[in-house]
Amino acid sequence: MVKSAPCATSQLACSLLRPALSAALAYVATPSDEFGTMNLSTGAFTEIATEPDTLIGLAWGSNGLLYAMDKDGNVVTIDPVTGAETVVGASGLGATTNLFAGLTGGGLYALDGSNNLYSINPVTAVATLIGATSVPAIDPTDFSDGAYADSLMADGSQLYVTEIVFGSTVVPETLYTVNPSNGSTTTAGSLPTDYFIGSGFIDGSYYLFGGGNPILTLDPTTAATSFVANGSVLVYGAVGVPDPATLALVLAGLAAFFALRSSSSWGHRDAAFASRKRIPTS
Repeated sequence: MVKSAPCATSQLACSLLRPALSAALAYVATPSDEFGTMNLSTGAFTEIATEPDTLIGLAWGSNGLLYAMDKDGNVVTIDPVTGAETVVGASGLGATTNLFAGLTGGGLYALDGSNNLYSINPVTAVATLIGATSVPAIDPTDFSDGAYADSLMADGSQLYVTEIVFGSTVVPETLYTVNPSNGSTTTAGSLPTDYFIGSGFIDGSYYLFGGGNPILTLDPTTAATSFVANGSVLVYGAVGVPDPATLALVLAGLAAFFALRSSSSWGHRDAAFASRKRIPTS
């Protein structure tokens, strides 16, 4: 498990252990490289920015910064007001990276295509293998007859994975609980076949985002779901939005944190991204 990095900026930034979240409002990342806010009660999306690359998940760090991982395994921070990205570094996972999320206490985690679990260092971005999970591995070559969809979210102590595979190997839509300290996995139950490509723990509730744009709430102990609304965009990752006062502290911490970092140039890959979350077309 990743230990939070010492906060060397100020007591203000150190106090940002976790933003207070506004009800039914989330920051979301979409398959179309958009970053913005979504009203989870209505599904309405407001774009803040188009990102340089596809973000596969979002997470609040223990230092108050909003983290994301792109499809090439790079860890970035996001300015929640402007959507501007700052690269922290390469995780070392490259394009094998499949899912990214964070505990409410700030630990950052990723899964590769084989569903091996990694912790992510928020300062260096380096991925450290924790271990294999029991979530069925994805075969990226097995899409002639079908596809797959999956998602990752976390609360204060557990990771939650949804997955469906439909090709020559078929795995029905299922919810798995993963221990972040060792990767041990429990099958929580069957889910409706909505091809969930995103999820998030927001304001005390567990949300699932389907490939046909439905937004559902989830009971992680039983895998029971309830329909909330139809979203206006597809969602890969979602986190809660701070209230205005807390957001001001987040931005102050962001500015202080990066004032200590030396400037560097970076770019993104221009090759087309064939999404590894492939939902059916009919």
